[in-house]
Amino acid sequence: MAVKKSLSKEQSKKMKADDGEAILGKILEYEKTDEEMIEKKKKAQEMKREASRLKEIEMEQQSRSLANIPSRVYNLSAKHTKIMSPTSSTSSTSSVVEGKACASPGRKLKIPKVMIKGERIVPYDAEYMEHLRKEKPKILKIQHITDLPRQDEVEKEPEQPGNYDASADGILKYRLSNRHFIDKGWTILPTKKVMRRMNIYRMIPSQPQRDWFRLHRNRQLFYDTGEMLASVGSDGRGLWFYRSGPVALEYYDARESHVGQRYVIYSSGQEVDHGWVKPRTILALFDVQGNGVVYDHHGNVRLKYNQSEGVLVDPTLGPPTKWKWHTLNDPPVLEHVFLNPQLKIRDNIIEEMGKTERPLDSNPVARKLHAEVLAIELENFVREKSSKLTQKFKKLEIRMKAIKLNEHFSLKILDQTAIYLIFRDGTTSLKLNLGMVLISDEIVDTDTAELTDVQTPYDRLPAKSPSVEDIQLFLKTVHIRNQTLCATRA
Repeated sequence: MAVKKSLSKEQSKKMKADDGEAILGKILEYEKTDEEMIEKKKKAQEMKREASRLKEIEMEQQSRSLANIPSRVYNLSAKHTKIMSPTSSTSSTSSVVEGKACASPGRKLKIPKVMIKGERIVPYDAEYMEHLRKEKPKILKIQHITDLPRQDEVEKEPEQPGNYDASADGILKYRLSNRHFIDKGWTILPTKKVMRRMNIYRMIPSQPQRDWFRLHRNRQLFYDTGEMLASVGSDGRGLWFYRSGPVALEYYDARESHVGQRYVIYSSGQEVDHGWVKPRTILALFDVQGNGVVYDHHGNVRLKYNQSEGVLVDPTLGPPTKWKWHTLNDPPVLEHVFLNPQLKIRDNIIEEMGKTERPLDSNPVARKLHAEVLAIELENFVREKSSKLTQKFKKLEIRMKAIKLNEHFSLKILDQTAIYLIFRDGTTSLKLNLGMVLISDEIVDTDTAELTDVQTPYDRLPAKSPSVEDIQLFLKTVHIRNQTLCATRA
């Protein structure tokens, strides 16, 4: 038993020794593997350094080869500098920059060996470069369809107000900015504004028993020196004359039946201003509807009034002053309207072109809708009119207004029923009462005007009647003539 135990101990010792040797061998093997890995890393680093050194040598050789080319110097910014070929697209990189040989006196011309194409250095291609030189860039090609004149040869076309030919194959010449077509009704200017609606009442003369023209019907009056002073017909309409002969005042029936009678005061045409004779013009207008306007010799408004109010705007008489005759149109009835949405067509050609075989209102649905709208508007108008008819008339007091028209005529306004026009020439004196009485329970019409404007039929555009249009045209002609005279004086 003792022998067996000793053997077992020896075996165990031997086994332990073998295990230690195996472990030591493995440790040595691992250390050897680590040394090989380190050696491989060192070799890889040496190979990278060698590759970098070779690349630097190659770049240096390329730089030296470029430096030996006798060419112009091109400043190229790294590899983002590109000169696109005319034949290449935007996506291609076949751009070419080449060192062009330059020859100096007594020196032989050298042909370059390389060229920069895009981002690469390539051998010089003479045929390709010659092809690029001959071909022009397409972006620079310009084709003139017509011969364009120089700026100094261009002449501005003069504006001709009525330059259109309606018979030339239906072609019309039209210009939106031309005022002529606005006045003619071709161009419409819709402007939305807040307007006030005013009632127009029936008016009668304040002193019919003292009507001067009725009292002197079918008579002629003369100055003390024998010149014609006045001439009145059997209908009670007539003329006043200056001593020199021109018509001073005209009292007549307007062409429109609803307008009634009108007074027109003219200048003598002999007034002198700084050595210049003032042209003959209209100095004032009055009618039996309660409207009146006073002008200066240049056609500018000095004073005007209507049935409801008036304003004095003559700067020589002081600041503008406004007054009201009564309170019938207070408070004002406001409404949003378009000014002149449909002008009356005054050109026969345009009127004929607008005619169609089928009327525009032939649609029964549209006609029915139009009738319903008219019924609603009529109902509102009747309701408003009835409220105005029951409104009490309250007369307002105003300050007296006195204004001198010229050396012979003067105007004095006391109230709406007392407006006196006085004519004097030496010992001769004539007097008219232009005052009117308003009938507050008889509304004959309605009109719209701006909130702050005193509107009369004589300053409204476009004119509502042909006779007023003739008066406006006459005043416009006088205004243009005065501007021409002022320019001549200057």
